[in-house]
Amino acid sequence: MFKRISKLSLQNKMHALIYALVIVEAMLLLLMGIVYVRMLTSETYARNRVQLSALSTDLQNEFAEVDNLVTRFHEDAGAQVHLERAENDKLSAYQRELARLDLSKDIGSIAATSRVNSWTIMDDRGHRMVGGNGLDNYIKGYSTKDYLRTVGNDSKKAKWIFGPDNKAVYVHNLFDTHDLSMKHIGTVVFTIDLSFIQQFMSDSGLFSRQDFIVIKRDNQYYLTKPNLAHSVKSGLRYHGPNQQRLTSINGIGYYLFSKALNLDNTSFTVHYYIVNEQIIRKIVTASFILLLVILLILIISSNIANYLLRRLILPIDNLARNMQDFKTADDLPRLRERAEKANTFHRSDEIGTLYRCFQRLMSEIDRLVVKDYQSQLLTQEMENKYLMAQIDPHFLYNTLNSINWIALSHGDEEASEVVTSLALLLREKADAKTQSTTLEQELNIVKAYVKIQSVRFRDRLRFSLMIPETMATQNVIVPKLIIQPIVENAVKYGVETTDRPVVVRVCLRIENAHLIITVFNDGKGFNPAAFQSESTGVGLHNISSRLKLKFGSEAGLHVESAVDSTTSVKIWLPYAKKGEVSLG
Repeated sequence: MFKRISKLSLQNKMHALIYALVIVEAMLLLLMGIVYVRMLTSETYARNRVQLSALSTDLQNEFAEVDNLVTRFHEDAGAQVHLERAENDKLSAYQRELARLDLSKDIGSIAATSRVNSWTIMDDRGHRMVGGNGLDNYIKGYSTKDYLRTVGNDSKKAKWIFGPDNKAVYVHNLFDTHDLSMKHIGTVVFTIDLSFIQQFMSDSGLFSRQDFIVIKRDNQYYLTKPNLAHSVKSGLRYHGPNQQRLTSINGIGYYLFSKALNLDNTSFTVHYYIVNEQIIRKIVTASFILLLVILLILIISSNIANYLLRRLILPIDNLARNMQDFKTADDLPRLRERAEKANTFHRSDEIGTLYRCFQRLMSEIDRLVVKDYQSQLLTQEMENKYLMAQIDPHFLYNTLNSINWIALSHGDEEASEVVTSLALLLREKADAKTQSTTLEQELNIVKAYVKIQSVRFRDRLRFSLMIPETMATQNVIVPKLIIQPIVENAVKYGVETTDRPVVVRVCLRIENAHLIITVFNDGKGFNPAAFQSESTGVGLHNISSRLKLKFGSEAGLHVESAVDSTTSVKIWLPYAKKGEVSLG
């Protein structure tokens, strides 16, 4: 297969490559589409779970409000006293009736802001103390005794009984808590209208007409669609709380999500049935749109690829034929004319560059030999000039000594000192054999440089050198030329740019087995990030690199400066004495 591909022309190879890329693009887009649909599915279910969880919280709050009514009664010592007085046979009938009226007011105040429609309090013998008489058959098949029987006399748990037509009954025992005896003193029975659940469903905007809710507690079920009770009960037999799955009821697909509601005195499980077709419809719609987008991208990318391929390959084919037709220099005019007719010289891409280069190649090919000959002559001439420029350094030093002798003979000591300093400075910089020197010799180089600059700047340059009395500079070894370039930078950027006198100070000290060298000047300052000496060829960066190369992390250079401020360059390196290291 690879042999067959290798025999194809560039145009066919590029076509094959483009088609392969389109296929790969289609596969990647399809894969991305599948992943996107799965993510959309998960996100859709997750979004429904979040919204249903929020609705579950609302339901839990409503049921908890009813549950909290009993807690509020147990916290109301007055209501408990009124109930006990209403049951006390030792009191007169008038006193007991007053106690019932007070108890009725207490319960009415407690239940005023809840979903409770009516309330009845029974004493510990099952006799009605306060409240209505309509409990019998409020839920079909249940009498007042049936309600009381669900909790007994000792149970501290509440009981809910659900009935048709959004009816529910809440039963809970009452205990004497104000004296901590926890004696059973009666039972409260609340009737509640559960139609608010359907109102919650309508307000949420999440449910359709086919969706419904099931609330389950023990063997009690409440359905917003009571006609589906039989099918739902059988389907929920093995479905626990906080689960989700797809299910079917009477041939209709539902997304079932369950949520546990835990209250202080009881617990429920809420089951949400959402028609699965709505979710599937959203996913199918998104998948269809995604497929159209993928097809549109493939068609557009294929057409663009073919256009670009023609624009790329055709000029290259023409150029290849021109180059194949080139045999001798006589072919150059004809090929140049053919290339000009191709009208590709004005293109700004690589094709235009290739044609322009080919044109220049044809124009220059007949002169390559002459240019090569001229290049050889120029190289030979440069070599001769280089050899002539190799002046013996001793000749330069002897010349400086002669100038020094003339200056002394004329009594010009200042000129003699400048010449002597220049000779020392040139000799040390020209000596590339030694990489280290004594601190004394390094300071002599600095003094020689400062002497030369003092003649130029006079009082504008105020140089000082601070050396500890205990430091023997003749025995301290330092890398060569690490102080003079910094002093030169201080003069150049501190003294030259300022009309006032500038202090340049070199301070030496020993700290933690390290030699600390600080060069300070109070000139205009500079930006350390953009600074590097150009006059000496050895900038701060080069000095730092030399120190790092020789001593590693034991040495370094730090600059503190700012525009129109003082400048301080600090160098630290291991303190070494003569004899401990060589001067090589």
